[in-house]
Amino acid sequence: MISLYLCFMKNYLIVLFLVFFGYNINAQENLGFILNNDVKKEIIPFELASNLIIVPVQVNGVLLNFIVDTGSTRTVVFDFKGIDTLNIKKEKIVRYSGKKNNVDFVEAYFSDNNIITIGRGLIDSSAEIVVMKQSNSYFVERLGMNV
Repeated sequence: MISLYLCFMKNYLIVLFLVFFGYNINAQENLGFILNNDVKKEIIPFELASNLIIVPVQVNGVLLNFIVDTGSTRTVVFDFKGIDTLNIKKEKIVRYSGKKNNVDFVEAYFSDNNIITIGRGLIDSSAEIVVMKQSNSYFVERLGMNV
């Protein structure tokens, strides 16, 4: 009789614990862009140039133009000349494969924990950014604007 009572109380305490403390349990980490608490929706202004969507984005407080690429896994900055204004920590050098000027790989700086803001309330506070070591003027020549 006592063991039945203890089993019931143990289950009761587990359920009680989950009810009061389980609301704050989250299985996934918040990765990527999230909306601020006071923003319900975000309208993102963009420009269309040569069939490319160009969005104004703030990286660590500096306004830049970014090309939207749904196939890219990371944010890539091609213009190395203005890197000092972005306050990006050049943590490590990574190599990407590809042919550029008869070179089998392209070197870039990798930096994480950057803040990217789109519009008023769309924020990624732990963004990973890859900055190419060599400046690429291909996009400026084709689009007529800095991206």
